Amino acid sequence: TLWRGPLGRGMSWSSWLLAVSAARSAAPGGGGETQPGARSIPTRAALGGAQRPRQVVVLGMHHSGTSIVSKLLRDAGLYLGGDSELAWSRSNPLKYFERLDVNKLNRLVLEESAAARSHRHSRAPDWVHHGTDPQAILATLPKTAHDEIARVVSLLDGPTGMRPWAMKDPRLSLTAPLWMRELKAPLCLIVTRKGPLLGESLISRYPREPSESDSALSAIEWSWIQAVYESSATRACAGVPTVRVAHEELMHRPWPTLRRMLEDLSKAGVPISRNTTRIHRRAEEWL
Repeated sequence: TLWRGPLGRGMSWSSWLLAVSAARSAAPGGGGETQPGARSIPTRAALGGAQRPRQVVVLGMHHSGTSIVSKLLRDAGLYLGGDSELAWSRSNPLKYFERLDVNKLNRLVLEESAAARSHRHSRAPDWVHHGTDPQAILATLPKTAHDEIARVVSLLDGPTGMRPWAMKDPRLSLTAPLWMRELKAPLCLIVTRKGPLLGESLISRYPREPSESDSALSAIEWSWIQAVYESSATRACAGVPTVRVAHEELMHRPWPTLRRMLEDLSKAGVPISRNTTRIHRRAEEWL
């Protein structure tokens, strides 16, 4: 049976599965779907004496749980930005906790890249930026964009240049190579979600309209996009201390999963609050 994908091309189920596997395996540390609770935290010795991580980059596909994770990081003492600098949701207090300037800059970079322009007719929603090649962006990005990235990083670092902070935007999975060039003490926090479950969630959020029976994406196609995001994030984080959080565990065992995430960050050297009782109490209010 042929499936019309990814995003329009005829492909058999077996070919699609092989393609997804290749996309993930091509990334350092790849070789299959991340197991729930899987973690990869280089020891301090393995970091070669580098600064202890204080710049946490939250990576993950849309609807994977990055907002919940970012809120907890803020409760744990990491700086995300002032209230006026963050995007909020009126209907959902757990979203979005991402900086407006980071969001805007990522959108501009992705929309203006040559790779993005060549895929404007993709059936994927524009906010997915399907077909973007991060390496191609690196080669064509003007100096002004690099300067703006450096400016945002400087704001996050604070007056002393040593402030612990976190940054979140699902598009960072595609643009992370640009940001990593400006970070001196990064740590990647990758939030994963199983492709089929993510696809079902996105279909319920963005259903087919009666007149668009062939235009909306299937769960399989969303899974493909998720694999691209995940592999891109993993490649960008090669050689960087990394903590992984599985969405499935986050939903089924929220506080134990979040507590373990904080423990992993602390072990990696991120200066976060050790008052887990206070953090737990605050988390219970919104979990």
